[in-house]
Amino acid sequence: MRTVHKGLVTRRRSLESLLKMGIPHCLSREGQRHVFDKEVLNKLADCLPEDKHFQLKLPMTLNFSLKVENECYISDEVAAQAIRKIEGYDKAYRYRDGGMWLPYSIGMELMRKYRGAIQQIFLP
Repeated sequence: MRTVHKGLVTRRRSLESLLKMGIPHCLSREGQRHVFDKEVLNKLADCLPEDKHFQLKLPMTLNFSLKVENECYISDEVAAQAIRKIEGYDKAYRYRDGGMWLPYSIGMELMRKYRGAIQQIFLP
């Protein structure tokens, strides 16, 4: 798992702090810059009330578990709120049982769409 997760960000930053940076980034476990797309950050900022900008930590984490087939989940409630709003899910994919559960295919599409704002974690 260390090899799979070597590019993960070690200390996530708030949306609020990333928006203030010239080149918004965090550092990975390897010490590499994980740069965020400003356009994606602005879309996320537009979909959340301003008082939630400091609560949303990026990159958001999409969890994949070997114990669950065909589903993944976002465990952060503010991140789930942002994704539901930006994607227009409304009542679909509510936060339940400690996460917003999504079909695997939607999780992969979100990662593609929100370049760098979502990282995947594989759980045993």
